[in-house]
Amino acid sequence: MASFRSTIVLPVRPEIAWRFVVEHGHEVEIIEFKPRGPQSVGVLNDIRVRVFGFSFRAVSSTVTWDPPSTCAFESVTPSWPVTTRITEQFRPLDGTTQHVIDYEVSGRGVVGSVVAPIFCRMMKRNRCQYQERLRSALNRSAGI
Repeated sequence: MASFRSTIVLPVRPEIAWRFVVEHGHEVEIIEFKPRGPQSVGVLNDIRVRVFGFSFRAVSSTVTWDPPSTCAFESVTPSWPVTTRITEQFRPLDGTTQHVIDYEVSGRGVVGSVVAPIFCRMMKRNRCQYQERLRSALNRSAGI
């Protein structure tokens, strides 16, 4: 298994950061994420991302949905060569938000054991860039 944690401070309270992600996340997120119905535990989410001109599709399941503090998702398909779990936390911090992303990648079989650390590094870069775009967007929307 490979994993990482990425933490950033967002310039608004958790409930504002959460609402922005739910309502405007698509403006700062390169990964297209569409729940199949109202978001809650057990809901399946269609995911689409373009990498090097190729489109990849996946499905995740919502395993935690606790607004405005925590959400978590686990991959459903594909289930090989890796599976993932991402947890996002929006923690209050003196009128701002400590935004924490924990990401776990589990490899399946020999191929998965090779792919997991590579995929994890790629997603760490992606999630850190996402957090920076999120902070910038919240700074603009808050007039900071």
